[in-house]
Amino acid sequence: MMNFYMLVEGKSTEMKVYPKLIAAYHPEYQQVKRLDDIHENSYYMFSGQGIPSLYDKIGPAVEDITEFNHTHKPQIDRLVVCLDTDYYGNERDTHFRIVQELVKHGGMEIEFTIILQTMCLETWFLGNRSMFPSVYSREFKPFAAHYNVSEADPEKMQAPREESSIGGYSKKYLKKMLNESGKTYSVSQVKHITTKEYIGQMDQRFEETGHIHSYHYFKDFMREL
Repeated sequence: MMNFYMLVEGKSTEMKVYPKLIAAYHPEYQQVKRLDDIHENSYYMFSGQGIPSLYDKIGPAVEDITEFNHTHKPQIDRLVVCLDTDYYGNERDTHFRIVQELVKHGGMEIEFTIILQTMCLETWFLGNRSMFPSVYSREFKPFAAHYNVSEADPEKMQAPREESSIGGYSKKYLKKMLNESGKTYSVSQVKHITTKEYIGQMDQRFEETGHIHSYHYFKDFMREL
């Protein structure tokens, strides 16, 4: 059991999604809104406000934890940094950039975990095979024709030429895929992708196929709690 401080990339989606993901694996953990409310089996979550802004938040996060642990019990046991890899394009370079910032700000003196989302958080949720329609509308047809995420690894999908980023395209894909079964998704509306059943399908996809490989960063952390 531990208390932890989560620094997540986004200001909306991650702040809504991660509490649901954590609760699916460890319902005993409680999110607190203020650091002073940290108690046994709890966590505090803070937004990095996107990339590259998140990198500027690592120093203050390390300071928060260090100062808190000098004056409080129970203490914060770990800093957890969660971010997409699409900015640098791969897991290795993204991981290295975070470690650089931790070293610069004295973060190597505390325990830390880096959770990478390849290429973006939506990639994990595209891994739910049950949401891919067997019969689909004209609106979804271009997405299915471009890349069938129910069969091929969502993490290996490339954006069509006319799209500016894989992150933006993955958001569109997930929204259209859910629309096919009357469900919705947006950066602020995540209720349909955060049910226990939906998360269970993602977990099953990972365990059975090895697809959405980066989901292991989150699952490994859950095993440590």
